[in-house]
Amino acid sequence: MKKIIIILTILAAPWYLNAQSTAIGSGAELKIGVGASVTTGTITNAAADGLIIESTSAGSGSLIASGTPTATVQRYVASGKWNMVSPSTTGVTGQTFFDASGNDSWLTKFDESVGTGSTVGLGWIYITKLDSVFTHGTGFSYWPSANETVEFKGNLQSASLVVTLANSGATHGYNLIGNPFSASLHWGSGWSFTSTEQTIWIWDGSQYQSKAYATDAFDIPVGQGFFMKSTSATTVTLPADQRVHSTQTFLKNGQEKGSDFNYLSVIAQNNQYQDKAVVYFDEIGTDDFDNGYDATKMFGLAEAPQLYFVENDWNQSNDFLPSLTEGEERTVAMSYIAGAAGEQRLVADFTYFTGAEVTLEDLKTGNTQNLNKNSIYSFSGSKDDSPERFLLHFAWSPNGIGEDFEHSSNIQIYSYDKDVYIRSSEEAINQSGEVFVYDLMGRELAQQTIGRGELIKLNVNAQNNYVVVKVVKDGFAKTEKVFIK
Repeated sequence: MKKIIIILTILAAPWYLNAQSTAIGSGAELKIGVGASVTTGTITNAAADGLIIESTSAGSGSLIASGTPTATVQRYVASGKWNMVSPSTTGVTGQTFFDASGNDSWLTKFDESVGTGSTVGLGWIYITKLDSVFTHGTGFSYWPSANETVEFKGNLQSASLVVTLANSGATHGYNLIGNPFSASLHWGSGWSFTSTEQTIWIWDGSQYQSKAYATDAFDIPVGQGFFMKSTSATTVTLPADQRVHSTQTFLKNGQEKGSDFNYLSVIAQNNQYQDKAVVYFDEIGTDDFDNGYDATKMFGLAEAPQLYFVENDWNQSNDFLPSLTEGEERTVAMSYIAGAAGEQRLVADFTYFTGAEVTLEDLKTGNTQNLNKNSIYSFSGSKDDSPERFLLHFAWSPNGIGEDFEHSSNIQIYSYDKDVYIRSSEEAINQSGEVFVYDLMGRELAQQTIGRGELIKLNVNAQNNYVVVKVVKDGFAKTEKVFIK
């Protein structure tokens, strides 16, 4: 690489410029177009408007450099919705946004002491004083009535930036911050945390997409605002060494990608909106909150469906659990809030999931459905329904479904809350039988005939005790000790 002296240069995709240093002379211009990128050492700018990084609906230009030259960094913002944005230069005020066009627009900030992740709309404050300079690294929500290209004009940030995170109590701690650099900021490595949940949340127009540190690598685009949650007053360092040239688009909606983990995505669809919750299985997972792997649920638009898991009183969009082993099962409570009354759908995505049969249980209707065989479950719902509506039953299956097990392996017995579940597979599905329940002293507590079916649920008259459950079908028996809450 060598020193580049800029006289008049317009870089457009797919141009890539690398240099030891770059100097923009008086009267010269370096314009980095959408899809183009520049990596350089120290960059200087002797021209008033000599450095411009462009942005359109197709993306943005990108600059990784040392130094703090003056620059104009554009941020294209779509109309008709709230966009989480963050200035890419110093010296930005509210007037910067309203200068973008003559159209009506609204700019808000988030008050951490008022807002929570579970109450939509709470904590947002409209900005009416337009001459105050914003603290660099702060995020905002912006609604323009027409598509706009906002121009941030000031000095670039090339060093790591320390941002303060407030916390006003257990249900608070959500801070709206943003990418302060002129390139994308990689999330997923190279960050350090103290007293924070290791997740970021990005608004996609109807939902907050959670990106857990260890499971959801993500490049935060230029000018993108995002939430972080503190567990006590602290700071976070936005690391300059994690700047990257990336094609990640602004407000990416519904991104799905593979990872090193085994996970099942469940997508809720209702009222022309959707939401997603993800359950992971891995040997490092636990039944507690695994920071950086589990992710707290932030609730989106009231008219959109909300899907989440409940674990130890945590509402989670990601649930990171221990791997299933031979003969093991696991039940995960999945809550749902309809966006509007009428038809609802849950769609299970098995693209990145193997090793278990998954049965959905609808606690309102009593229906069960094997999602491996039919991944779409349609049902009626309304906002008046109890959110605690669904259970996901995972049963270990080493190579998927349809394996030839021994008779005893065709029956699985387990408990969840106050109920006993009997799962049948292979020929046992079509066999009726008898169930006997005993206490640990061998006294019979219940006896019941069961019919054919894949998943049978029994309520047992016991509390906070182990019981022994024996299932007899077609001349063979299966016995398990289970705990009833």
